Amino acid sequence: MLVEDIGNQLRAHGWRMAVAESATGGLIGHLMTQVSGSSQYFWGGVIAYDNAVKIKVLGVREETLIRWGAVSAVVALEMAAGACRAPDMCAAPSRAGEPYRRCPPDLPHRIGRRTSRQARR
Repeated sequence: MLVEDIGNQLRAHGWRMAVAESATGGLIGHLMTQVSGSSQYFWGGVIAYDNAVKIKVLGVREETLIRWGAVSAVVALEMAAGACRAPDMCAAPSRAGEPYRRCPPDLPHRIGRRTSRQARR
């Protein structure tokens, strides 16, 4: 099962996972927590279905939402950066954008640079 494989990889590396979900409505968090012992590696998440939650909780810029739309790679990257702000987080899967398997300390800065490059396209 995929979620068990993900959990085994997280556990093996000593990583913890946080999710920022929108269109999935909490499905990723639900699936991850169906595995016994998932509290060892699954921290929790934010279901940011409404744009206000994306902005207030995850720090997505309103300008990004207006320009690119709620279901865009640029917004997904900003959501991932928001999920990685919590201490010791290492994963912020993203459906619209590319997945981040690790969240190094400079990830929010790197994501900001990346979204700026994407916006220029």
